[in-house]
Order: sequence, then structure tokens, then C-alpha cells
Amino acid sequence: MKGRNSGAWIFLATMFLLSGVFCAGQQLYAYPMYLTEYNNTFGTSESCSLCHATNPPSKQLTATGTKFKNSGFNVCSIAPTPGPCPPPPPQSDTTPPTVTSFSIPPNSNSLAVSITSFSASDNIGVTGYALTESATSPAVSDSSWKTSAPAEYTFTTEGTKTLYAWAKDAAGNVSSNLSATTTISMATPPAPPPGDGPDLTAWVGKWFRVTERAKGYRYAKPQLSKTSAGHTGYLKFWEWDPLNSVLKGDRYEQDAQTGQWVREPFDLHYLAGSDTDFLCWSEVTGDMTVLFTARVQGKKKGDMLQRASLKSMGGYYMEKSAGDASPEYWTGGLSVTGTLVPASSVPVPEGVLAH
Repeated sequence: MKGRNSGAWIFLATMFLLSGVFCAGQQLYAYPMYLTEYNNTFGTSESCSLCHATNPPSKQLTATGTKFKNSGFNVCSIAPTPGPCPPPPPQSDTTPPTVTSFSIPPNSNSLAVSITSFSASDNIGVTGYALTESATSPAVSDSSWKTSAPAEYTFTTEGTKTLYAWAKDAAGNVSSNLSATTTISMATPPAPPPGDGPDLTAWVGKWFRVTERAKGYRYAKPQLSKTSAGHTGYLKFWEWDPLNSVLKGDRYEQDAQTGQWVREPFDLHYLAGSDTDFLCWSEVTGDMTVLFTARVQGKKKGDMLQRASLKSMGGYYMEKSAGDASPEYWTGGLSVTGTLVPASSVPVPEGVLAH
């Protein structure tokens, strides 16, 4: 008996040890690396009970564990929310781009300066290019950033200018700058070539009281009738254009019905003569087309114009009423006369003047 009991105890002890090993072996069915991958992928804090039915983990699996096993241990198969697995978090990019080349012409006669070269590189990719007149790095959201390297930059003033080139990437890293300098000297426009005519600057700023008399015909279907009319206004010459030999002016007339002052261009194109006695022509287009030739005479004292007159030598007018189902027409001969008057006698309001 004693021998038998000893053998029994040995058998029981052996089975106990084997049982401990078997239980410990059950731990092999739980792989911590899968749990770590799951929590890291979805930002969760799950335990082994997600896939194992008992604790400590055993070979008996939950429905989730079975699904996970059947998928070939793909954590995306048991994602906590529907849809594909989220992409892996982007790698942190702290490397700024590098502006590899930047140059502009050393001199320019225009405020718009061309960019000779502008290139940049980045470990992932360049997403923006900027040009500034300041050595301070532009903010990532600054409006100066462009998706491609600009081909031109426009300054606001002349002088010696320094331009700074920058690059940025998608992570918001901004490069150090490369700079280049240019000197801008605006070209002075050449003086207009001397014309055949005289200098009519003395007429600029002068006022004339002008009268236009028209005599011709009016046609309103089916009748043709004679017409005549006269208009008086005030003419001011405001610029002499020596390049085109044009004495530019505006004619002002007050509407008899509304009392409003109306302005229309009234330029004299020099033909021949001197600065105090010359031939010219004029054409006014608008509601009415007017064309005439004239002789303009004046008398100067020093550089000041003292007396002057304007008298047409022939002219015509044409007009057609607009917007009517049956339009009317006016046409005929025109005469224009004018006399120099002091500005103080001109009734045209200051607020109406264009020049």
C-alpha cells in the first residue's frame, strides 16, 4: 500500500505539473503584437478579450477573434467603424525646401522686371514660390505665394532694388531666401520731333464764345423741309499736342429746356500758318456729325494772347434721330464763328469743367 500510495502521489504531482504547463501554453494563443497593432491603428485601448473568450486568453475565440483569424490576421477586417482602414499617419516633415537658383537682370528701364531664373528643390516636393522686397520670411498663408515660379515682378518705384526668392512645401516649411539686385531707371520718353507748324501753347487755357449757324434740310417721311438754327456756346482749349499738331478743346452749351450744361470735344487740327494766324480743320462726332475748316487769328503781346477770332470757311452737319420706327434726318451747311473772351465772363460752372 505504501508503495502504491507513493506511486499515486507521483502520478498526481506529474499531472499537476503538466496541467500548469498546458495552462501556461494556453497563453501562446494570445499574440500581444496583434493587440498592439490594433490599438495603434485605430487609436483604441482594447484588451485581449476583444478576440479571446476567457481571461487569461485561451484558444476559444470570440466572433471578432474568429473573423480576425479567418482574415489572415488583418486588423482592418475588425475595424471598429465601417469603411477602409485609415491611412497611416503622415510622416512628420521638418525639412524646408532649398532655393537652388534665382537671378534678375542687373539693370532695367521698366518697373516690370523679368525673372531670369528661379528654381527650388525639396525632399518631398515644392508647393509654392514667392518673391518679396523684404528679407523677412513670408507667412505660409501670404498672398505672394504662387504655385509656379513667377516669370516677372513689378516694382512700384525706380531705384536700386533687392528682390528675395522663397519656396515652401506642403508641410508649411519655408526655405531660406536667395536674393538678387537690380537698378531701375525709367527711360525718359524722347521729345516729340519738331513739327512743321508753330507752337500753339499760348492758346491753351483760353476761352472763346462760339456761335454755330446751320441751314439745310430736314426729312421726316414723306416730307422734306428747309430748316435753320443757331447755337451759342463756350469753347476752352486745354492742351496743345505738338506731336499730332492738335489744339485740344471742349465746347460747353446749356440746354435750353433742362438748363443742364453739355460738353463735347472740339479739337482744332493745325494745317498751316503761324502761331497767331493759322488754318485748321475740326470734326465733331456724336448725335450730330460736324466737319468744317477754319481760319484762326490772334494778336499777342509778349507771350500773352490779347485778341483772337475763329471763322469757318466751309462746313456741314449731319444728324439722324435714333430709336424711332421712322427716323428723321437733318443735313446742311454750317458756319462757325468765335471770339476770345476773358475767363471771368464765362458762365460755365466750375463743377462742369472736364479740364
